[in-house]
Amino acid sequence: MVLKSIKRKFFYLFALVFTATILLFYSVVVQPLDCEKTELVIPQGSSLAYVIDELKRCKCIKNGEYFKYLMVITSKDTKIKPGTYDLSAVNNNYELSNLISTGTGEMIAVSILEGWSIDEMSKMFFRKFDIDQEKFKKLCKDEEFIKSLGISSNSLEGYLYPETYMFSKDFIYSNNKEIEIIKTLVNEFKIKFKQATKGRLPHNLSMHEILTLASIIQGECVYSSEMDTVSSVYHNRLVRGMKLQADPTIQYIIPGPNKRLYNKDYHRYKDNPYNTYSHNGLPPGPINNPGFDAIHAAAYPAKTNFLYFVAKGNNQHHFTTNERDHINAKNKFLKEVWDKY
Repeated sequence: MVLKSIKRKFFYLFALVFTATILLFYSVVVQPLDCEKTELVIPQGSSLAYVIDELKRCKCIKNGEYFKYLMVITSKDTKIKPGTYDLSAVNNNYELSNLISTGTGEMIAVSILEGWSIDEMSKMFFRKFDIDQEKFKKLCKDEEFIKSLGISSNSLEGYLYPETYMFSKDFIYSNNKEIEIIKTLVNEFKIKFKQATKGRLPHNLSMHEILTLASIIQGECVYSSEMDTVSSVYHNRLVRGMKLQADPTIQYIIPGPNKRLYNKDYHRYKDNPYNTYSHNGLPPGPINNPGFDAIHAAAYPAKTNFLYFVAKGNNQHHFTTNERDHINAKNKFLKEVWDKY
């Protein structure tokens, strides 16, 4: 009797475990999906947590932990592909996990260059996806929208990371192209800024100030090998309370494409807060969207005593520690220019 009782209990336990396993398998793998929203946009560099939040928002998955478990045990959590996905043909969690980890359809590459402005980016995305340029630029200055992205600024200038992004071919048909593009670029910015600075914000500068400085460095340098030295000049000037006197900030003020600057340009816009020849400290915000090297240089300037630099005519600079040597270097460069003509 005791043996039969033990066998009976073991059978019930086995049946219970088996039933629980089947139910778990059903919940995790084959439970049918019924998405309210059939389009899922996964920005470049999105984490599994971000994707799960989006799937919940689409009312596609009921239990985020189950889907996370499925992605992890099938090693798909690190293989998420950016793109725009049609969820209408997906029947269950397993098919969904395959879809977002293998990608679908033809992808279009969009290359955003370091130092581009919001306006230049809007033109590129217009050519690629026929976006509403005015809507794109308006969103980039919409403080409520910017706040919803976790950015403390009145503009997204500087926060749209320059990179080559992959979009699905059918992205052009998306109803919220402008919003999704901005989210993609901002999401990438957050990742790259963290990697570039590693949490270092020298001289008690804020993230916004570091990014502003990085944008000036980006505008000043053609070669990344000079960026940490140029950064050291600006840091040294900030510490000493000297004006930055950065030409890229003047070019940012003047409408139209960059041009050769004349003395009248420095004085014409003397009241503009972005004029670093007439105002101390950093300008109110970034003047372009800097890349990884410029951000890294802003956070990790070279250790120098340089306070001045002048362009040498070969897209490189000559650095000096005092005004006299700076003037001599400048006159030498001007003489070389005149001798060519």
